[in-house]
Amino acid sequence: ASALERDLSQPGFGREVLSGADLMRLMVEIGRSFQDTGSDLPSPILPENRRVLEIMDYQDRNLQEEIDIDRLAERFYISKYHMMRLFRRETGYTVHTYLCQRRLAFTLKELREKQRCILPIALDYGFSSHEAFTRAFRAAYGMTPSAYRANPAPVVLRTILRPFDCYLLEHGGDSMNGTSGD
Repeated sequence: ASALERDLSQPGFGREVLSGADLMRLMVEIGRSFQDTGSDLPSPILPENRRVLEIMDYQDRNLQEEIDIDRLAERFYISKYHMMRLFRRETGYTVHTYLCQRRLAFTLKELREKQRCILPIALDYGFSSHEAFTRAFRAAYGMTPSAYRANPAPVVLRTILRPFDCYLLEHGGDSMNGTSGD
C-alpha cells in the first residue's frame, strides 16, 4: 500500500502505469492472504451479511442447477420474503436478477471458446430456450450471443465481480463500469 501511495503522490511520466501495477500487486497479495487463511472475506462480517454471502456462494456453486426461491429460503432457514428483502438491501439485486446476471456472466467464457452450440450453453445455465437466452443476453450486453461469439469485445458486467472470477477475464475482458444493480 505504501508503494501505491508513493507512486500516486509523485508526478511525472509513468505515474498511472506504476500505480496500476502497485494496485494489482496489492490485489494479488490480498487474494493470497485470503487463500492462505481459507477465508473469502475479511472479518468481521455482520451476521446478515454472512447469510447473504452464503446465499450468493450457494447460487454461484449451483449456477447450472434449478434454483427455486422457496427451496433457497428453506435451505438457509429463512423466510423467503425476509431473504428477498435482505438480499436486495445488501446487494442491490433481487435474488432472481443476481442469479440471472451471474449465469450470463459465466456464459461469456463458454461463448468465447466457440466449441459448443449456443442452445446447450443456454440450457446448461437455466435458460428455457435459445430465444430466452438471447433476449436476456441482449438486454444485459447490448448484443446477441452470436454477435459476441463472432467478436468477443469487452462487455459491461451487470453483476458483482467476485474475487476469483478472474477466469471470466481471460479473453475479451469485462469492464466493471456500470456494475450496479438493476
